[in-house]
This record gives sequence, C-alpha cells and structure tokens, in this order.
Amino acid sequence: MALTSCETIMMVISNYSYFFRNYLSVIKTEFNIANSRDYAVSEILKKEIPEKKYFVAFGNDWSSSFSYLSERKSFTVPQWFKKYKEISLHPEDFIDEDNLGAIVICSTINSPTISDLAFWSSNNRNWKIGVTHGCYIAVPEAKSAHNFFQTSITPCQGNIDFLGEIQSGDQHFLSVAGWTTISGENEIVPEKVYVTLKKNNSSTIYYEALQVYRPDVNAYFNRPNIMDSGFSRIININSFDGEYIVGIARVKDNNLESCHFQNNVMISSGRIIN
Repeated sequence: MALTSCETIMMVISNYSYFFRNYLSVIKTEFNIANSRDYAVSEILKKEIPEKKYFVAFGNDWSSSFSYLSERKSFTVPQWFKKYKEISLHPEDFIDEDNLGAIVICSTINSPTISDLAFWSSNNRNWKIGVTHGCYIAVPEAKSAHNFFQTSITPCQGNIDFLGEIQSGDQHFLSVAGWTTISGENEIVPEKVYVTLKKNNSSTIYYEALQVYRPDVNAYFNRPNIMDSGFSRIININSFDGEYIVGIARVKDNNLESCHFQNNVMISSGRIIN
C-alpha cells in the first residue's frame, strides 16, 4: 500500500529527528590525538601493522573507527557476535595468523581478559603488550635488544611514571609506563624502548615496550607533534620472586643506551610487595 504525501512527510521528519538526536553528534566529532582514544590507538596500529595485515579489536562495539583511522583492515568484534568467546581465545582461527598484526582490547569486563591476551601472546609467540587510553594492545616484538651494540648508563630525558600490579584471574602482571626522548626540544624520540628487569647479579632481562603518545610530554616541551615519547609494557610476573631493579633502555643510532633512572620493586610469589 502506497504512502500518502502526509505520511511520507511525517516519516521523513521522524527519521531526521532520530538522526539528529542519535547520530549527528557522532558524525561531527573531530578526531584528534590530543583528545581521542580512538586516534591514539589507531596511530599505534598504523605504525606497528604492515599495510596488508589485519588486527582484531574487542571492546569497541562494531565501530570502524580504529580501522578507518589506522588505515588497516580489521575484524572488530561486537559483544553480540555469535562466536565472540571463540574468537576472543583463538583469533588465529578467524584470521590467518600470518596476516594478523595486532589484537586490541578496550574492555576486560568480559573476555578476552588481559590474562587471555597474555597467554595467547606467549603461546609459541613473541608478542609484546602495552596499554594506552585504557586499551591493551598486543603486537609482535620487532627486534631483540641483544641485536644492538650496548653502551653504558646514559643520562636520559624521561622518567618511569608508573609501576604497578594488574591481577587477572590467578595471573599477576607488572605494568610499567613512562616516557623518554632523545631531545624533546627537537622532537627526537628513540628508535626502540625496552623495559629492563635485573635481580642481584643475574643477567638483565629486556622487554620491548609499546611506544605511545604522551600529550603531557608534548605540552612540557611545547612540541604538540611529538609521537612515541611514551612507553608501556605489561609483564607476567607469576614466576618472579625477590627484589628487582626496573630500568629503561633505548635505541639511538643502533646503540642500546641504559637510562640513568630506575626503580626497585619487591615481588613475592608473583605479587608486588609495597
């Protein structure tokens, strides 16, 4: 049955009203890295993932914002997806692992948890996990610190800003975050950053960090366009016990510099002791 002209006009008005109330503000949103979680996450994905590879994202509903802004293909999994649980535990079953470049989790209320992500990343894989804007990001580690020429302790611009514990199920993780620049005034950042752990006279353990955006550092140097001045790394510490020195090493001109700033942390049976 055909609509009358009056009914057609009423339907158009109704649709416009619904669009105005629910979608116009979203469409008009201006994404920029200074205020947007999506932009900050996407910049990391764009940097870390080769153009022909994909990422899997959880906790962003079915929004295409990460994919659009990062210019990378994705499988953004909404909570209602029929096989949500299966893909959260085995993303490689849904995207060919050779083409899988990252996993993003922006909510750990449901699966996957940080524990799930850590297990997957270390199960015959060598992936690093970091966090920015409340989103955990896992990507393959690029290059072992032992491949660089190691130098002595160096005065570095930067600091370890956060050193804390994350618990997920029966797993415990050390979260390390901070920033370092070669020259903030000249917008020069390290090629790579590593979090280091050392116990007594044992060998130093190197963990490649995720380099992230730090708008507060940019404001400090009055350089709004600095990317990657921050770092973040999540480390499973269930098997750790004793007092550890937490430090930072960074790569400059293919040389690995150990920064002068460091913190001590006491771990007992995988738990941080204050």
